[in-house]
Amino acid sequence: MKEGRYKLAKAAGGCCHFADVSIRVGEPSNETKIIDESGTYADMVEGAVFGLKLELDRIDQKREIIIDEIVTTMADSTPPKVSYAAIFALRSALRIEEYPYPRFEGREIVFEEN
Repeated sequence: MKEGRYKLAKAAGGCCHFADVSIRVGEPSNETKIIDESGTYADMVEGAVFGLKLELDRIDQKREIIIDEIVTTMADSTPPKVSYAAIFALRSALRIEEYPYPRFEGREIVFEEN
């Protein structure tokens, strides 16, 4: 399995943003399977799953992914920030080239072109 990690730690739009996601990614398969081994809050896991599925759909792949760890802070972490970090963790694991989304627009995270 390939390993990926991304740590979002930045200030944008006058707001702090933090999420640290570590994953393991299997080879392409017939179905997407995401396994949570992080033991963190359900809403943060849902954020990671959202981001991982969004990116897998974008690159048109199905894989097994294990979420090893999600590190958050009470004040600076939200499910969309975890989604953002999960997308970049997957890109790190698969060595995917840059893509313009997601990105910050002020305080907001834009996940795809409208």
